[in-house]
Amino acid sequence: MNLGSIFHRHRSCPVRTAPQDHVPMRFRHFWPLVGFVVPTLVIGFGYVIPKSCIAGINELTLGFLSSVIGACVTYWAGIRSVLKDRQTKAHELG
Repeated sequence: MNLGSIFHRHRSCPVRTAPQDHVPMRFRHFWPLVGFVVPTLVIGFGYVIPKSCIAGINELTLGFLSSVIGACVTYWAGIRSVLKDRQTKAHELG
């Protein structure tokens, strides 16, 4: 599945779009992130936090959630940067 295809306009659309300047991100790029986020949230919110003194919605649980969201944003930015660098190097060689 190509995430860029959701927002891509088809040729029949009268609005002109700029050519794609980056390699599209695919769902397979996010499998490692899913492998990190799902167990982290399940273990954190399902086992550790309810059995500790910070149970409930408070600053500490929101901080834990925001750190996981920050990791997701960092992962996305890193994958996008690597794909952009890889396309640049392929263009320079060819």
